[in-house]
Amino acid sequence: MIQRQPGEELVWQLQQWAETHANESSGQLALLEYEPERYPGQDGVSVEGDPQSAAVIDSVALVAQPRYGEISTLLKAQEEHTAEVTRIGELLRGGNNVILATNHSDLIDIAVTHAAFYSLLDTLGYEPKTGIIISKMIAFLAYRLGNDMAPAVEVLKILENETFLSYPRTESANRRGFSRLVPSEVNRHNRQMRGRVERRLGEGSLLLAVAASGTTDKPSTEDPDNITMAGIGHGTYSVLSNPRTYVVPVAVWYGSETPVFEICDVPRPVQSEAEADNAMELISDTLSERVPHKTFVYNPDQGN
Repeated sequence: MIQRQPGEELVWQLQQWAETHANESSGQLALLEYEPERYPGQDGVSVEGDPQSAAVIDSVALVAQPRYGEISTLLKAQEEHTAEVTRIGELLRGGNNVILATNHSDLIDIAVTHAAFYSLLDTLGYEPKTGIIISKMIAFLAYRLGNDMAPAVEVLKILENETFLSYPRTESANRRGFSRLVPSEVNRHNRQMRGRVERRLGEGSLLLAVAASGTTDKPSTEDPDNITMAGIGHGTYSVLSNPRTYVVPVAVWYGSETPVFEICDVPRPVQSEAEADNAMELISDTLSERVPHKTFVYNPDQGN
């Protein structure tokens, strides 16, 4: 049996996990070698970026997700009827933070969601600082943009002031053995990562995107039309409940004839785990109502 140092073991496990995603992506993803000097995020807990204009964000997002135009249209229509994006912009302008909490149906839906909100806020005259929490594994993947493969975390630099990289406490991560094989390294990394997030939140005016369950929504093995959203972990809950921070649940689904992209509630502070769970239940209820022939269930006891 090969004996690896803790850091080497983590890198090896991340590469194996990323390779699985790449092999199942029909050419949309490619594995990156461990070259932290070339590929941001492979070392460290976060990567700083330089957000670009709405026009640049929209053009890249449309290449990454062909339904981005439909998604943007849905968000603009909701803004016209409810002014919820303006409400978010005013909270951010007042020094508050807003967390976009979504379900997680594919690898890039969190970033695409963030892009749509950032673009509309920019168009409305707001200039939020931006952040996103993603799996550390993403730093080992390149994503196809047109004819080119681009390191996923490198692409995020045009949208995010800071990209935060976490070791998820999910079923997939547990199967990989992260917590079992190198628990001290995983715990240390995640504590440092949350510290960076909390520092940014402490500065105020941060628009943060996060898939609150930390794992993709899972179809039932008995009935693939029944889909479970896993529960929020304690680390994510501690982020959601930061002072001067409002949570906005957003339901996202691309896999039907008409995509779903809907703000499910007004921005609210989260002061208990029950309130965080309620936000996720609003997402599952919205998806069950909007997506034909599928039922979504939020299970707070499943997952991390």
